[in-house]
Amino acid sequence: MITNRKVCLLAFLAIVLTLTFTSCSDPGRETTAEVRVIGTAVSQNVEVSARAVSSEIVFGSGTVHIDGTDITNQLTPVDNQNTTGNDIEFGANVPVIGNTVTYSVEPKEGFVFDEWKITRENRQKIKEENPNNWWDVIREIENAIQGDNQTITINPDYIKYLRPTFDRGLYFEKDDNFQKIIDFINSNQNDYDDDELTIKFSKDVNTTLDFRELQYWKDDTEIELKLLGGYDENWNLSDERTTFTSIYPPEVNKFEEIEIEFRNIHFDVLDHSQYQGIGDDDIEFRNCSVGRLEKPGNIVNGLVIKEIYSTSQKNVIFTNSDVPYTEGSTYYHSIIRDYESGTIKGSNNIIVAEKPETSTDENNRYIANFGENYKNEALRNDLITAIPLSEDIADINDDYLEEDIEGRERFLREDEGDDDDDHHGDRYSSIRVSYGPYEYQWFDD
Repeated sequence: MITNRKVCLLAFLAIVLTLTFTSCSDPGRETTAEVRVIGTAVSQNVEVSARAVSSEIVFGSGTVHIDGTDITNQLTPVDNQNTTGNDIEFGANVPVIGNTVTYSVEPKEGFVFDEWKITRENRQKIKEENPNNWWDVIREIENAIQGDNQTITINPDYIKYLRPTFDRGLYFEKDDNFQKIIDFINSNQNDYDDDELTIKFSKDVNTTLDFRELQYWKDDTEIELKLLGGYDENWNLSDERTTFTSIYPPEVNKFEEIEIEFRNIHFDVLDHSQYQGIGDDDIEFRNCSVGRLEKPGNIVNGLVIKEIYSTSQKNVIFTNSDVPYTEGSTYYHSIIRDYESGTIKGSNNIIVAEKPETSTDENNRYIANFGENYKNEALRNDLITAIPLSEDIADINDDYLEEDIEGRERFLREDEGDDDDDHHGDRYSSIRVSYGPYEYQWFDD
């Protein structure tokens, strides 16, 4: 009887465990991934019969895989009225199984993968379609795409919010030289109908770039350059920056308009005056560092600076930067180092020093042990208490104020106010942003 009881008990436990494991394990749910990608549209001839050939518009920038399956040939233009050139949106609805899937992009020769973009419109959709957990959804997506790796793992329901983007461009490795860029442009001039060139640099490149003699496209007088550094051997973003010993931008008088964006680049020396003729609004630095900054202009944005040399003026405005203190300068959302005494003009800064006993400064945060990096997660909760700045600060484009050093969103005071400049809605009193150049909070915009 005892043996039989044991057998019955064991059989009962086996049934319970089987039911438990069956109910807990999820072999995978079926759903549809709404894939949307941005790149170049090309015309391709397709044989429709033995005597007829038809032309169709296809995605020409690369290949796209969902859970290992190539779905590139399923992509069609989302807007049938806009099917020529670059920056065209393509889409496909792909059946998938599972709570997460892999999403991979691979550029073709002559193209690079830029980023996993979440548009402003899609950030709003996330909030509208996920009213009870939209904040968690944004966080999950941001974590999945962090670093802009070419393969991510993501909830298939969230694929519709992403826009992986491809640009015309090339990859620049350790043993390459600048002639590679010249040869690439000369051999692809007919493809540059929107004057864009994106170059991705491996992290172990250490070189000089000289665009001064670049003739660029024969018939166009506008340039949009994106120089993106810090990539490892698999072209995933690393924790290191690519080093430029020096870089010379295109000559201003040769072009009607020049736009240059630097990401994850270290400059041994940066002569800021070389870019002042281009215009502050057309130069963008993201997560870039400088050993020695020379001749800073009116506004310096988005730089980690070790030394400032040959300051020709005292009223420089630093935004979203990590800089040594200079008497007379103004700072917004920056880290100020080497401070001993003097007036701190501006607000929402982190000052790496003890607050003087006689100081009445309530606009900035004094933290003597902040650390060397512009991020300090250990102090996160202490830093997310700053009051948003106004977009009407004199002499500053509000684009500098609504993004941090890495291009992440940041609230401005007007974002949640009403139409009365002297009075803001009830929610305004609870809005906070981060002190310093890095925004620790997650925002919908």
